[in-house]
Amino acid sequence: MTGDTLFELGSLSKLFTSLILAQLDREGSLRVEDPLGPFLGAPDLNPELQLWHLATHSSGLPTSPPNGSLGSYEGRHLEALLTDLQLTARPGGAFVYNNFAFGVLGYTLSRHTRTPFEVLVDQRVCAPLQLLQTGVRPRLDPSAPLDRSNAETDLSRERIGLGASGLRSTAADMLRFLAAHADRPEGARTEAMALAQTPRGPSWVGNQVGLGWHISETDGYIWHQGAIGAYRSYVGINPVNKTAVVVWSNPRSSYVDHVGIAILHRLAGSPLYIPTVEPEDWDGGRDREP
Repeated sequence: MTGDTLFELGSLSKLFTSLILAQLDREGSLRVEDPLGPFLGAPDLNPELQLWHLATHSSGLPTSPPNGSLGSYEGRHLEALLTDLQLTARPGGAFVYNNFAFGVLGYTLSRHTRTPFEVLVDQRVCAPLQLLQTGVRPRLDPSAPLDRSNAETDLSRERIGLGASGLRSTAADMLRFLAAHADRPEGARTEAMALAQTPRGPSWVGNQVGLGWHISETDGYIWHQGAIGAYRSYVGINPVNKTAVVVWSNPRSSYVDHVGIAILHRLAGSPLYIPTVEPEDWDGGRDREP
């Protein structure tokens, strides 16, 4: 394994989706407080359900599609579902980790920009940050030209799950992604990253949630983890000393979160990190993507 080994990102994909949402907000194309319904041609959808609720796991949407798996669910299925959709909780209420809601967000951004999610991620995140081996179908050779000739152009057939867990990347690319967040220069992209990392409410015990990101109330670390198939991953940023860490594991291991936190502690010169829970008891992201 090297820094250029491709991994399934799982729920780390959500960080790309939420960054695109924040970019569009900063550009004035939309506002994160906009109601979801009009973006999906569903004006009768509960107007309290706003875009930011999808990115903070507080939407009240069901946690999985009622008529299929997230991996096979398409835009046309979602649009048909919206006519009878019943929320399970009031938007903006309790934090309930929700892959389906993030998938809906990714599709909503594609529909709003009239751009397939695969292309949207390339144009707005990967190309500007020089993430040459990141995407829905990343290049095996970073020097090869990017080919998107087979990208799905009929958005009604776009897979909903892409915005939740559809990306692949390498440790080298993810470190570049994290470096851009940790050491933000002036500019519109910086404003979007800051918006995504702004706490908006509680997530798990001892943490706040931003747009996609989790923020530790104990040490201020900004983090996320992913788990899909045999892969598990953790990314974290210490905004104080602008350090970042990426931890991959294949086969899947619950220790990656603890390893990542321990590295951030060591880089900060903090005392030895000792987990307060056993790894098998910690399911930080509940990332059970289909």
